[in-house]
Amino acid sequence: MKNHEGDDGIAEIEKFVKDKKFDEALYKSAEMGYSDIVSGLVKSGADINAVGLDGESILAVFCKDANLSAANILVENGVNLNDTNALNNMKEWFDKDNKEHRDLYYSLLKNSYEQNFFEKNMNDALNKMSIKGNDKNNLINKITDTLITKANEILPAYIEKENLGPENEFDYDKFKLYEYDGVNNEINSIIEIDGKNYYLSSIAVDNGSPYGRWGESITDQYISFWEINDNNAVFIGGIFFPFMHYSFTYAVHKGKYITIEYMDHYSLVNKYYTFKLDNNMFYLDRISSENGLENNKVDIYYKYNDNDAVKFGVDNCCI
Repeated sequence: MKNHEGDDGIAEIEKFVKDKKFDEALYKSAEMGYSDIVSGLVKSGADINAVGLDGESILAVFCKDANLSAANILVENGVNLNDTNALNNMKEWFDKDNKEHRDLYYSLLKNSYEQNFFEKNMNDALNKMSIKGNDKNNLINKITDTLITKANEILPAYIEKENLGPENEFDYDKFKLYEYDGVNNEINSIIEIDGKNYYLSSIAVDNGSPYGRWGESITDQYISFWEINDNNAVFIGGIFFPFMHYSFTYAVHKGKYITIEYMDHYSLVNKYYTFKLDNNMFYLDRISSENGLENNKVDIYYKYNDNDAVKFGVDNCCI
C-alpha cells in the first residue's frame, strides 16, 4: 500500500487491514481501482465474493471500469462468475478491440444463464412443449400465439426484476410479432438439416414509442427453435437478446450451421450468432461482427472449442 501513500481512500483501507477486516479492505480497493492491492488481500483470506451495501460484488466493481488485472486475479482464485451485474458492467466493452475484454466478457456470459430471468422463465414455460396444427400455416400461427401469450405473462415480472419502465425512459409495450413500416422483420424460417425440419421464430417487445433514448427504436427479442414433423412442432430452446437497437433480423444456414444475423442500421455494426446442430441440440459455435465503419472488418468474439468449461446451448445463451 506504500505505492498509494496519500491517495484517496488508502487510509481507510489501511485501517480495515489493521482491524483484519479484509473483506471490507478488498471491496474498498475495488471501488478505488487499486488492483495491485487485490492479490495481497486475497492471499490474506479476503472473501472474493463479498458484496457491498449496494448489492454489487467486488467483481462487478472491477468490471465497471474494465480493471482487467484485478478482475483476473479474482477469476484465477475462483470468484463466482454467475454475476449479472458484472456481466452488465462489461457489456459496454463488447465491441472493444481487446482480447482480454472479450475473454472476461464471455467467461461471465457462459456462467450467467441462471440469472437471465426472462430467457430462463420462457424456456421453462415452453420446455418440451408440443404443438399440433391443421397445416403448416396454422401450426406457425399457433406457435406465434403461444410465444406471445407466454412472453406477455412473464413481461410484468421481468420489468419489475430488471427495474425497467417509464422511470428509466422505457415504457414497455406487449410482446408481438414485430413489424416496422409494414415490413415483417421476424425470423420466420423453416430450415431443413439432415432430413429434419426446424422452425425459427422471433417475437419482440419495444419501448412503446417510435424511438428509444438515443433516437433509435429499442427492442427485446426472443428467438425460439422448434423441430417440425408433419404438422407437429416440438420446442427445442430459445435465446433472449435484451435492448437490441432496431435491426433487420435474418436466419441463414449452411450444412449443420444456422446463423442469426442482426443487421443493425443504427450502429452499422452487424452481429452474427452461429449455431451448430449436434444431437438434436443447437449449440452456439461462434459470435462475430462486421463493422461497416471499418471497411467491413470482421471480428470473432467467441469460438467454441473442446477446452471450454461450458458448451453453450440454444437454451443457455444470452447476449
